[in-house]
Amino acid sequence: QVVLPTATELAVPTAVPPTNVPPTAVPTNPPTATSEPVAESQPYYVEEFDVVPDNWYFEILAGNEEKTDISVANGSLTVTIEDYDTYAYVFYEDYTYEDVYLEASAANRGSNDNMITLVCRYSDSGFYEVNIGNDGLYDIYAYVEAMNTGYRRLYNGGSKHINIGMKRNTFAMSCEGKEIKLWVNGVLERTVEDNTYNLPEGKIGIGVSSFNSTPVIIDFDYVYIDVP
Repeated sequence: QVVLPTATELAVPTAVPPTNVPPTAVPTNPPTATSEPVAESQPYYVEEFDVVPDNWYFEILAGNEEKTDISVANGSLTVTIEDYDTYAYVFYEDYTYEDVYLEASAANRGSNDNMITLVCRYSDSGFYEVNIGNDGLYDIYAYVEAMNTGYRRLYNGGSKHINIGMKRNTFAMSCEGKEIKLWVNGVLERTVEDNTYNLPEGKIGIGVSSFNSTPVIIDFDYVYIDVP
């Protein structure tokens, strides 16, 4: 089990190019490889957490960081929260997006009093997020930094498609122009249009929140990033 880096600890790897050797040349003393080339990151791909991704980082936006564990093991990213009212997020560092589709598969292994979050256009200006509760309810928010605007709810409702309890769900959101969409287990649940805040671009991320019951334990099997 290996813990992800925080934003301040993050180090993005660079690719190591192979030594160029002419096709006909046979070196007498070939150099010994000291490291494998590192693949370049991609804006659109599936992160399956088979290894610890060092271009993802976590932030605790509210609550007790000392009682929050975010780690990668056995092909899953696991968020464990052992205190109340804690909001933990994990962000993909390498790219910012204007329009993007984000999907995540998540399994609940702890308290049913929790919320799973998907985020797009995360920047110093703010972000959009969808919050899906284990009680079958959901919210769509804009968070705006300007003039301490804070969270502004764009929509809230309930879904019969959310698997409640110790179950697995696949949630997805997209930000495309002024539209924010939410999918629950393959069903397009809601589309809202933001004509007020117009947040331009930023990173994508996922999150988990605790409320009045612990421990909250969520396994993410994958995160899929694509064009909308």
